[in-house]
Amino acid sequence: MEKQSVGLVTYYQNNLGGCLQAYALQQSIKKLGYNCDIIRYDINVDRKGATFFQKLSFLLHFRKNRQFAKDLAAFNQSAAAFDRFREQHLLFSPNEPKKALEYYHMDFPYDAFVCGSDQIWNPELTDFCSPVYFLDFVPDGVLKIAYAPSIAVSSIKTKYQKDFIRFVERFQSVSVREPEGTHIVNTLTNQKAITVLDPTLLLEAADYEKLITSDSPKEDYIFCYAFGDGDHIQKAKEELKQKTGLPIKCIPYQPRELYSEDEKIANAGPCEFLSLIKHAKYVITDSFHATVFSINFKVPFFTFIRQHGNKKANMSSRISGILGQLGLEERILSAETKLPLDSHIDFEQVHEKLRELKGESLEYLKNSLQKGLQ
Repeated sequence: MEKQSVGLVTYYQNNLGGCLQAYALQQSIKKLGYNCDIIRYDINVDRKGATFFQKLSFLLHFRKNRQFAKDLAAFNQSAAAFDRFREQHLLFSPNEPKKALEYYHMDFPYDAFVCGSDQIWNPELTDFCSPVYFLDFVPDGVLKIAYAPSIAVSSIKTKYQKDFIRFVERFQSVSVREPEGTHIVNTLTNQKAITVLDPTLLLEAADYEKLITSDSPKEDYIFCYAFGDGDHIQKAKEELKQKTGLPIKCIPYQPRELYSEDEKIANAGPCEFLSLIKHAKYVITDSFHATVFSINFKVPFFTFIRQHGNKKANMSSRISGILGQLGLEERILSAETKLPLDSHIDFEQVHEKLRELKGESLEYLKNSLQKGLQ
């Protein structure tokens, strides 16, 4: 009997967590016995050249750096690393529409469609509710499943609510990544959504170790991956460095890191990112996915709450949500929190809780596909 096929709409562009969650969700669907292709969609095409302006912003961000040419080369090498990852590890649909309207005229050869994860349902991030990310182009009667899309806001603005409700109510099965998002769906729509794990937590550490091609480093180190540039993060780095005597490696995101004495790996792609976390003695981060992979690889970590403008709570909900479920609330730090250097993580207990949550999330995905395709 020929395998049934699933078309997956997700975020897979040049973002470390985004690429890896796309890989994880595709692999999870394949492990359930289905063929699975990622349907190509770049929201920046619909946002009228945002990709160009993102690159320009990056260059202007570091315009004062004397090593400008070196930074530009590293940026291009990082883009090449993402291209290699997608080519080698992601499977894509042969159909390549560009703009959202083109999807309504395509004949996609799939028995079911899944959308998720990452912040594809965040109207503040996309400036509008993108119909492609809500599978609006999929005809009625064809199975549509949402697996762990992140809404990432505490409420949907009135101007987005009509479209949001219409899109979500066309799904046969809905799950969301954070409890806040689940509450929004259940309050605004007729759906009964549940909260499930981010796809990166559905796979085992061994699944990611297959992606790591670099050799183990000869010396121990602290890995730092931070989007924020607060003094508290820099202080924590130095405190842990002095306490352990270990050097710091980082994927630089802020100008301060470019000028620091840290070892900078600016050309890292998803595979390098995994390697840096797996082989670290400690991880300092404000990233959700760096936190998740530290848990996967059983690496002690410290996660700071990252504030985006005045949206501190919204930025932290996905981190506090998963760490609360796993009993790791003490790993969440703020600018006012002292680094708990002597704290210990019982990873065996953590992974026991994780296995239970993983089982529930996989069961949702399995049942949604099986029941819908009967």
